[in-house]
Amino acid sequence: GDGTNIHPNAKVDSLTVTGPNVAIDEDAVVEKSIILSGSTLGKAVRITNCIVDENVMIGDNCLFKSGSVIAANSVIGRGSKL
Repeated sequence: GDGTNIHPNAKVDSLTVTGPNVAIDEDAVVEKSIILSGSTLGKAVRITNCIVDENVMIGDNCLFKSGSVIAANSVIGRGSKL
């Protein structure tokens, strides 16, 4: 989306959709997911087949199981595993 910033070392596959103003940090891996507007994914985050709603903040080194849905305006602490 417009205003989205994906770090050059992040890996975002072609099946992932991002809304506007999304930030994906260094060494993050995002596959088959939907990341809605205003959300930020920290360093080394791993997300596969998930939905991240609007304005979510995900800390560094988080891991999400396939099928996870993160509610709007959530803050997920560093190192969390869902």
